[in-house]
Amino acid sequence: GALDRMGGDREMLCEQMQYLLNDAPGLLTKIETGIENSDLDPLQNAAHRLKSLLRGYDCDIAADLAFRLESITTFAELSHASALLAELRPCVEHLMRDIRQYIDE
Repeated sequence: GALDRMGGDREMLCEQMQYLLNDAPGLLTKIETGIENSDLDPLQNAAHRLKSLLRGYDCDIAADLAFRLESITTFAELSHASALLAELRPCVEHLMRDIRQYIDE
């Protein structure tokens, strides 16, 4: 898992986790704004960055949802984007709660 990728260094992992805690809410907002405004570039960039963050914590379902959001911008097909975001947001929020709990231990 993530701790193994940090060579078992819990302090380093907690520092890395802070990046997700700091960046994920803003990325979700950028995705939402991109969907609302049909603004594909910021939507694609935010989805890509969020996907990369999520993959680092073995959150395959959430990372796949972010990938799907990133991919739909290629075809400018946003009809399912809001539904994907509605699935993605609780996954990210759950991960953030788990990370906060891990850091506080």
